[in-house]
Amino acid sequence: MPRRLVAKEHLPRALSLRQVGGQVINMGGGPLGGLLVGLAGLAGAALVNAVTFALTLIVLIVIRPRHEAPPSRQGSSLAKDASDGVRVAVSHPVLRPALLLTGAAAGCLLPVLPLLLPLLAREAHWARQPRGW
Repeated sequence: MPRRLVAKEHLPRALSLRQVGGQVINMGGGPLGGLLVGLAGLAGAALVNAVTFALTLIVLIVIRPRHEAPPSRQGSSLAKDASDGVRVAVSHPVLRPALLLTGAAAGCLLPVLPLLLPLLAREAHWARQPRGW
């Protein structure tokens, strides 16, 4: 997407700004979310989350690419491109186990804290301070 929003000579700077922004969000999002849940509760945090998604949608609707996208291949469709990617991933001897391992790790490890910690806190009747809220 940055390639469609900035000129070619500004692309390295745009990509680095995007990377830095993502790192700042990753580092500050969790503590800020915990503070928000502590101050406004889960319903208040969900409301703030919905508002930020609505603002993001508005920004995406307003922003128009300044540069034309490169022409797509003739006869190409999303379904065909997706099936080609899956075919390559399944047939490649190194890519297949790497993707399976990554998918299994993501499916088993990533949801543990976001999903189970609030349930554990509710079940154990933890006060807000020990759980960071």
